[in-house]
Amino acid sequence: MTEFGNFEFEGMTDEEEARAQRLHADSVIVDMLFHGPTGYRVWTDEMTETIAETLRSTGDRLTAWEFGMEVPERLAIAGLLPEFKEQWDASGLTAGTRDLFWHNTGGMVEALTHTQSLLDSFDWLNKALKVQDFRDAKQRGTHAQFLATQKASYFEDDIHRMGLAYEMGMRMMLMTYNEDNSLGGGCTSGKNLGVTEFGREVISFMNERGIIVDTAHSGKQTTLDTCKYSEAPVLASHCGAAGVFSHQRNKSDEEMEAVAATGGVVGVFAIPVFLSGEQDPTINALLDHIDHMVKVVGEDHVGIGLDWPLQLPKWALENVTQPATTTSGLGWRKEHGLDDKKNLIGFDDYRDLSNITRGLVARGYSDDAVKKILGENFLRVFEQVVG
Repeated sequence: MTEFGNFEFEGMTDEEEARAQRLHADSVIVDMLFHGPTGYRVWTDEMTETIAETLRSTGDRLTAWEFGMEVPERLAIAGLLPEFKEQWDASGLTAGTRDLFWHNTGGMVEALTHTQSLLDSFDWLNKALKVQDFRDAKQRGTHAQFLATQKASYFEDDIHRMGLAYEMGMRMMLMTYNEDNSLGGGCTSGKNLGVTEFGREVISFMNERGIIVDTAHSGKQTTLDTCKYSEAPVLASHCGAAGVFSHQRNKSDEEMEAVAATGGVVGVFAIPVFLSGEQDPTINALLDHIDHMVKVVGEDHVGIGLDWPLQLPKWALENVTQPATTTSGLGWRKEHGLDDKKNLIGFDDYRDLSNITRGLVARGYSDDAVKKILGENFLRVFEQVVG
């Protein structure tokens, strides 16, 4: 038996296993919130020390976190980490986001430059600017990334800067990230603010340019308002279903229905503490959320935005990201229960991605439904909004 993708689903037959294997190989699989194909297993002590040194020299955990997320990429660019491609290939993932983050204009230039360097360095990885780029990657057996950012506040209320990022390839942006901003209300602020006038202006700008509007970290009223004001399909790219487990990061049935009414998609994440109150939840918790989402909005409006596991070693998860989540202005508090070190049993590595396909088959989803959830629903939205 292989080390990955072997979670035991009760009652799954050999025929279902074969069907799941075929579906996983044939489907265009898109992760709407992707942090890179490698997890903690690729990290050597020497690699980890570069994060520790960054933390010592800057004194800033958020900077060390962001630096660490790029270490496997930079080593891959230098030809020193073959696992970067090997593990991506082994996962079966066709494409995912390239998450852009920065703190000032100079940082924006650095983020976009590094991203372009990454995409220019490999003949097996391309920037997705239209839906055909995803399908071409699948046909060629290569991979694609589409540029996105989780924080509209990075642009400091300057739509011109959003336009510059668009010119460099950004095709998706979150309205808010947990906290309230000039566009609307975040999901953890507790204020339940709606979309502001400036937020409506940004939504209009995104619709006109062909940038997907994402409400994953937005509060309820901002999510509902965004769906009301957007003339294009809206995403909630990575979230859970509040009807399964109550958490501020999870969407109510009303919010999910509003997203679906735009023609959009709700994507499930793989973050244990947002999916279940159990001590050690398994991938069945993720599948429970998919089941509820499909029940509420139908199989045409559900996808995957896994967001986990992070591309970092266990030391950094415990000593860098865990403290940074509650001290770096990200909108997280102790009561949110974040545990950066913990992954779902059955999804501990991107090479476990086939467990999602296997789980959907084990739960009786049709071939068409599985393909839609794994990527086709997102591709429909991308084609409608972007081209």
